[in-house]
Amino acid sequence: RPRSTGELIGQVVLHAPERKNRDGTYGVCLLPAFWNHGYGSEVTALVVNYVFRWIGLQRLSLSVFASNERAVAPTLWVRGFVIDIEGRKRASVWSNDRWEDVLFM
Repeated sequence: RPRSTGELIGQVVLHAPERKNRDGTYGVCLLPAFWNHGYGSEVTALVVNYVFRWIGLQRLSLSVFASNERAVAPTLWVRGFVIDIEGRKRASVWSNDRWEDVLFM
């Protein structure tokens, strides 16, 4: 929520880590009106700090549409989150009248 208004801007989902390997996943979904305002970067920083500092994860993964260039690199690099694109699932999600590739990181 933007601090000034308390308005809901999206959601964050953190999936419970696999206990033995300490491997978790997360996702961020923002309403379009709140894209390109730095909220994705802010959320990523909070999630990364939480899972590595407080939960003790070894690894955190996410997936994004390949067409979402801002989510693929700047958000994660700027916040110090080491990013490796580990795979691409081609034409795997139908969105906005077209097939989207999904990147796994």
